[in-house]
Amino acid sequence: MLPDDELRQFEKERQEIERQRRELEAKIQSRKQELKAEAIKQVLTLVKTFDLTLEDCGFRCPSLEERERARPPIKFVSPDGQVKWSGRGVAPKFFRDALDRGEDLSIYLIENLTKDSSN
Repeated sequence: MLPDDELRQFEKERQEIERQRRELEAKIQSRKQELKAEAIKQVLTLVKTFDLTLEDCGFRCPSLEERERARPPIKFVSPDGQVKWSGRGVAPKFFRDALDRGEDLSIYLIENLTKDSSN
C-alpha cells in the first residue's frame, strides 16, 4: 500500500493536470469559435461576390413536391375498412361521430380488428 504522503502528492498532481486539461479545452474552444467566425465571414463574402446558391456549393435543396413526407401509420379503421385514421390531426367524421356517441375508439384499433378476424 502507498504511503499517505505519496497518495496526497498523486492527488495533488492529478488535480493540477485536470485543471490544465480544462484550461486547454477552453482555449481550444475559444480559438475554434474565433476561426469559425472568420470562416463564416469568408464564406459570406464569396457567396455575395459570386452570387452562389446552395446548389452551386453542392447542397441539394429538394422542392416541397420532391420531398417525401413519411405518413404516420394507420391506427384506426372503420368496420367496413373504408375510413382510416392515424390518430393524428382532425379525426374523420366517422370517428368524430363515434366519439359523440360515447364510443371507445379502441374498438376501431387495427390491432384489435386483426385479432378479432383471426379468431
